[in-house]
Amino acid sequence: FSMEMECKSVITNPSGGMQMQGPGLYELQGFAWSGNGTVKAVDITTDGGRTWRTADLEGPVLDKCLTRFRYRWNWDGGPAKIASRAVDNTGYVQPTVAELAENRRIAGFVQHHNGIFPRAINTNGVVSNAFSKYYYSHRVSACLFFHHRVCCSFPTRCISRSSHHFIEHHGPRP
Repeated sequence: FSMEMECKSVITNPSGGMQMQGPGLYELQGFAWSGNGTVKAVDITTDGGRTWRTADLEGPVLDKCLTRFRYRWNWDGGPAKIASRAVDNTGYVQPTVAELAENRRIAGFVQHHNGIFPRAINTNGVVSNAFSKYYYSHRVSACLFFHHRVCCSFPTRCISRSSHHFIEHHGPRP
């Protein structure tokens, strides 16, 4: 078993379960990486992907290593959907979840899940995982696709303990 580690980024601060302390200046922080070389850029959206701005990379930026990024953002207190996308030195751009699902379905195999991972911030400043809403409604996950083909295609009970898999294939828990 082997796979190509395509580039990915994720915002780690703020993260799900955190709460912003009112409108004002915040520093979005996270990590990016690529198994194909170096991270050349990380873009940040604070409006659900309508616009993207370049984050600052923190050195050293090394081949096939984690790269830290930062972006200063003035939150106005309104609802926001934040996310990051990485670009590596091969020109590869981290895909959206929809793009990833479409590409993996066509390719017929699954690599790691490197889709853009959004977070929602409500007017109270509560940060939540915005990916799950898309994930459950569209049922597109490379890891679930793989797990389903390996585990659930057999006439035995699925032994997965992951709640997202259970809901996806077996309905809500009682």
